[in-house]
Amino acid sequence: MMGKKLQGVHVRWQDSASNSPWHDTVDIKPNEFIVDTLGWLIRKDKRYIIVALNYNSRDEITSDSISIPKGCVLSIVYIPNISA
Repeated sequence: MMGKKLQGVHVRWQDSASNSPWHDTVDIKPNEFIVDTLGWLIRKDKRYIIVALNYNSRDEITSDSISIPKGCVLSIVYIPNISA
């Protein structure tokens, strides 16, 4: 990351969800599962948004990161006055 400034973000996205018990096929409905992720924006590219929960600015290392496919992202809100 080499001295990169990180921005705090709130990403709302739709995750895959399953219906595990047995069901009659006519009774199966879409299972909407919306997730809110708060953390440090590590990177955005054409396919993914990568957010990390923890960031150590001295050593420029992160932990607990998630790669969210852009097609699943519903919104991204930059958290004002929060940067590392």
